[in-house]
Amino acid sequence: MVSRTFYPANIVITQSMTKSISDSTKSTAKMGRPKTTGPGEPQVVRMHDEQLKAIGEWIDALDEKISRPEAIRRLVEIGLKAKK
Repeated sequence: MVSRTFYPANIVITQSMTKSISDSTKSTAKMGRPKTTGPGEPQVVRMHDEQLKAIGEWIDALDEKISRPEAIRRLVEIGLKAKK
């Protein structure tokens, strides 16, 4: 077994340290799911395969790709406006 002798390092800092990255004024990422539609009440709706397929085809026909919940919100808005 080889024995080693460790000597303490003599380090002298003559300048003050700059701000650490965590002290930066940049915005930090928030934990958790981002709020995208504001406060609202969740609605649980049971849908048949034909309805889900039709919603999926409607999403595919759009120029932008959106989530199924967003598609359902938009379809409800379209339906409510058509009723007037």
